[in-house]
Amino acid sequence: FTCTDGRDNDGDGLTDCQEASCQQFLVCAEYSVEACSDGIDNDGDGLVDCLDASCQEIYSEVCTDESSEALCNDGLDNDADGLVDCDDSSCSAFWPCNIVDNTKSSSKLNLRVFLQGAYEGPSRTMRTDLNRLGYLPGQQPTTLMGQAKDNELPYDGGPWFLMDKAVDKQIRAKSIGLYNDQSVDWVIISLMSSIDTKKVAWQGLGIVDAHGDIDVKSELDIKLGDYYVMIEHRNHMPVMSATIVGYVDGSWSYDFTSNEGYIHGVSEGQYLSEEGDYMMIGANGDYILNSSSYNDINILDLNEWRFNNGQNSGYFIEDYDMNGDVNVKDRILWQKNNGKFVFLPPKE
Repeated sequence: FTCTDGRDNDGDGLTDCQEASCQQFLVCAEYSVEACSDGIDNDGDGLVDCLDASCQEIYSEVCTDESSEALCNDGLDNDADGLVDCDDSSCSAFWPCNIVDNTKSSSKLNLRVFLQGAYEGPSRTMRTDLNRLGYLPGQQPTTLMGQAKDNELPYDGGPWFLMDKAVDKQIRAKSIGLYNDQSVDWVIISLMSSIDTKKVAWQGLGIVDAHGDIDVKSELDIKLGDYYVMIEHRNHMPVMSATIVGYVDGSWSYDFTSNEGYIHGVSEGQYLSEEGDYMMIGANGDYILNSSSYNDINILDLNEWRFNNGQNSGYFIEDYDMNGDVNVKDRILWQKNNGKFVFLPPKE
């Protein structure tokens, strides 16, 4: 049978199934791009598509293993097994198929932080005044004079411009379960592969509770790797982990309450309480209006307090002690921290 003898019987440079005249026979049925990607054993040898040596030999461009980042992100079924990119188990070790997808769960990002403004030394916890009084975004005030915060994200404006549509929808819908009786306030979490705030690998929103634990509300879609962790709050100076955080046992974990933040030279990292707890430094009220000074406490923060002193029963940037009112207690906190700064690369 001249279509299986391995010879160029008619001297045209083609052997066996390469010959058009041979492709009419069953033995050469797996000898086209279509036949090698249709999920059918066309030549009846028990081998389908790229499992068949005929396809591997002639159509290597079709029967290429899904074995690289490029092939696992090109939208093609390169090995013709009916599975494209990340649906193919061969891609499990390559980006983007090795990204952790932990939808709205904090089990893979375990972080803890204290906010100085709400911290209570004797109990080593934080007050939940803003939550208890119904002043957090999407809540209805429980006090007679309470001012409802607009049903919008707390960080969708400058200098953050962090827009999370899924979280925004929860706030606007006043979703049951968004807050619990331990909720304190919203924070931003950023993961960076280097000490550079312009190179953020992932950023999302979370709610810190009275014990400092952050309940991540944004969807976790993080590429595996080691990262510096940075936490930001609307009226506290940001803090970044002193060391890079590795992915261990399925999670990234860092406790800012028992570890000092990143320090460079004479900069601060965090405030250390008499009880031995580290916490983000409060009274950073000009954060929104002057992003260039987001990492220091100065006269601009006092000016913000002066312009808004006397406001009450609401969710205010100038409410440094986070009790719902702008008053002398906030100035006292500013006086304690005036002149302090943290060293972080400037935002764009």
